[in-house]
Amino acid sequence: MNILHYLYNNLIVILYSGTCLLEFSNYLKKPNKKAVYLSVLFFCLLLNQLIISMTEFIPRFSRIYDAFYLNMPVFSTVVFLLTALCLLNLFLLMKPDKKAAGTESVILSVLCLLLLLIPTLKNSLTNRFFYTAVYLLYLLYRGVLFYFYLHKKSLVQPHGSYCRVSNIFSYLFILFPILGLIESFIEIFYFNSKTNPISHRLISLDFLFGISAVFRICTYLHKEAASLTCEAATDSFKIYAFCNTYALTKREQTILTELLRQKTHQQISDKLLISSFTVKTHVHNICQKTAVKSKHELCALYENYKENSFSEE
Repeated sequence: MNILHYLYNNLIVILYSGTCLLEFSNYLKKPNKKAVYLSVLFFCLLLNQLIISMTEFIPRFSRIYDAFYLNMPVFSTVVFLLTALCLLNLFLLMKPDKKAAGTESVILSVLCLLLLLIPTLKNSLTNRFFYTAVYLLYLLYRGVLFYFYLHKKSLVQPHGSYCRVSNIFSYLFILFPILGLIESFIEIFYFNSKTNPISHRLISLDFLFGISAVFRICTYLHKEAASLTCEAATDSFKIYAFCNTYALTKREQTILTELLRQKTHQQISDKLLISSFTVKTHVHNICQKTAVKSKHELCALYENYKENSFSEE
């Protein structure tokens, strides 16, 4: 059981840290607000996960953290507010609306006030539940808005696999906060005792943000694969246009493609299952048709052709 618990913790940490690094690298490639908000969101979730893991595996740390949590849960409050702020800004990036932004700011302020106020009240099971419930209700509210946004969007845009996955994800953003409320209620009122340590983990939220991380990583990989495919298709078209301009045969086009990839005659021979002499003959014919004297000049000619013929792109 301890091994499974350890593996579970490591899996969550890997997902959060991987998504955080992914978004940070996206920001370095092309600075944008979405990457910033996602990086901060998963960085906060990662820190929270590390603290929870420490409370579960280090008894002495657990006692110290529990004492602070019962008196003034500063760390949890900061994590709740930062994740709520990131989710709000991500939603506003999807659906820019000045009027909605004003209303959302008021709701976020109320959440902040409640998270700061509840810990100052009498330390009781009810107040502990309300403290967690306020954050979970905010996540539920975000999930409902996300669902209606995607529902309206699906009415005006054609359905695709990405749209279907997004719709399923919106259902999960409603389901898991509800399950979190039930889980928190049962944990606090039925499993809480002086002998049992306080549980700071909500499995429902682990699943919600863990699935979010998987969804984000898969989306990124899908876009990168599509981008590479598009680039390959574009390069093929440019090579075809070049070959058509200089009346190269299909075999010469294949040889040229390999030459542009900096392949040697022997490598081309091995790949195309033809003799080195045949490769040299084709290269000689290409050089004659393009009026160049070497492979270096041929590559320079092709790059110059691309620049002049496809400069508008």
